[in-house]
Amino acid sequence: MEKSYYFATIFFGWIITLAIAGFTIVAFKMGYVVTGFLFLLITIASVFMNVLFIRKWFRSQPHL
Repeated sequence: MEKSYYFATIFFGWIITLAIAGFTIVAFKMGYVVTGFLFLLITIASVFMNVLFIRKWFRSQPHL
């Protein structure tokens, strides 16, 4: 795939991950433990998927 597709997907993926992490912090501070835990699980899954996508991007790059 094109470099711009990978870059845009990785960039916006990390922005969304940071937003979800922000919601996690706010949920815990407001006392919504169950909602905070749910957002925490989503944040962990999002980080994992972003890292996997970055690995896929580096593997698809031609080696010189």
